Amino acid sequence: MVCNEFESMIPMYLEKKFSTRQMERFLAHLDECRECRNEFEIRYIVEYGLTEDMEFSDYNFIKRIDNELMEARRQVNDTIRKSRISMVVYIATNIVVLLCAGYFLLL
Repeated sequence: MVCNEFESMIPMYLEKKFSTRQMERFLAHLDECRECRNEFEIRYIVEYGLTEDMEFSDYNFIKRIDNELMEARRQVNDTIRKSRISMVVYIATNIVVLLCAGYFLLL
């Protein structure tokens, strides 16, 4: 992902409008590019710092960002794992059906 694409996706992230694949790409770029991480942090702070009822100096936004991103990574990993498990079950079921069909055809 290029930085321009990443920056255009920040509003989608803030609005929670990502597919699992988009979130995976977004998080990967966020981990790789320090400039985009800084841009993301600034836009996150502006978005939530201006809308929530709290004193800016009393809130650790970087910790909040880190926690939120960690949760997003967990959700992406869970979704991918469930998808892989579903695919394995689907393939195994088809193999069993084919073996049963082959067995009955041989009778």
